[in-house]
Amino acid sequence: MKNWQRRASDSIELQTLILELYKEARADGLFIIDRKKSDAFGIALREMETSYESNVVPFERFFAPANIKHEKRDMYEYSEEDIKKVEEFERFLKEIEENPPKDDIEAQEVSLKITEKTDELTDVKPKVVQKTMPIYINTITGTEYPLIPLVDAKDDELEKLAQFISSFILHSKFFITGMEQRDPIMIEFVNTGEWADAFCI
Repeated sequence: MKNWQRRASDSIELQTLILELYKEARADGLFIIDRKKSDAFGIALREMETSYESNVVPFERFFAPANIKHEKRDMYEYSEEDIKKVEEFERFLKEIEENPPKDDIEAQEVSLKITEKTDELTDVKPKVVQKTMPIYINTITGTEYPLIPLVDAKDDELEKLAQFISSFILHSKFFITGMEQRDPIMIEFVNTGEWADAFCI
C-alpha cells in the first residue's frame, strides 16, 4: 500500500475511513499483530508513541508478506472436549444469572452444581503444541511479533475493530487536546519499508 492521508470531520467519518484502511490492507494481503498471543502489540504501540509527536495517536502497525517469516512456535491449545466443557459452564452461569434461585433450597442445588462443574474444569488444561505461524522478527531488538493475515478477517470483524479504534482515537484526542477539539482528524498511513504505521493527528 502507498502512503495516504484522509480527513475525518466527525466520528462516523472517522470510523468509515478506518474501516476503509483495513479493507485496503486486507486487499493488499497485509498482516497485523495478533493482540491475543503476546504483549507484542503493546511493545509496537509504545515504539510508535515515541517515534511520532505527542499529538499523534498511533493505532496499528501493518506488515507486508515480504517482511515476515513462517516459523514453528510453541502455542497453548485446548482440546474440543475442553472447549465444550467451558462453553457449557458459561451457558450454565448465564442461565443462573437470567433465572436466579427462588428460595434457599434452589440456591443450595445451584451451589452444588457449580461445585461439580468447577471440579470438572480443574482437568481443563491446554497442551503445548508446535504450530507454524507468521511472525515478524525485529533484527535490532530481537522482538518477535506474532501476526495474523487480514485476508482471514471478515467484514463484521473489521467493522468492530474500526468502531473500537475510532472510539479509542476520539478519547485519546480529547485527552491530549481537551474537549473543545473542533479540528478535523487526519488519518495517515505511512510505509516505512519494514512495516507501515497507521495513526491519527
